[in-house]
Formats: sequence, C-alpha cells, structure tokens
Amino acid sequence: MAKHSGDDQIGSVGRQLLDPIAVILEDEYGNPTGSESVQFLVTAGGGSVEPENAYSDARGIAQTYWTLGSEPGNQNNEVWAINS
Repeated sequence: MAKHSGDDQIGSVGRQLLDPIAVILEDEYGNPTGSESVQFLVTAGGGSVEPENAYSDARGIAQTYWTLGSEPGNQNNEVWAINS
C-alpha cells in the first residue's frame, strides 16, 4: 500500500478537504489489487473521515473524504489494509 493522492492539503477547520485521501494497493508484482478492505483512522487533530472503511477499486485505489477537526494545526491519519 502507498499514498496515491490527497496528501499535504490545506483546509479550514471543521470543513471537508477538497480532494479525497487515497491510497493504492498493489501485489508483489506491482499489479493493482481490487476488493481489498482498507480502514482510515484520524490520529491527530480530530475531525472525521467518511467512509472509515473502504474497498479498493479495480485500479487498486481506496479513498475517503476528510472533514478537519475544530482546532487549527496539523492533522494526521493512518490507513490500514485489513486482511480477510
């Protein structure tokens, strides 16, 4: 799993970021893996993500939309691939 897009965005407190946070899942040969479960978790700064759990599409991409917390400053999240 690797970052795909949406990293390092700047937004207003309490508002949803313009672009989704997305990761890409690939197998050991670099081929995208679809239908894999991913969990997004806000770890600093508050706020929320929707959905918290997503599945990668045929291109291996899983994404969520992040609404920032109510306090200014850095906000972080973690993403976990969930093995079935």
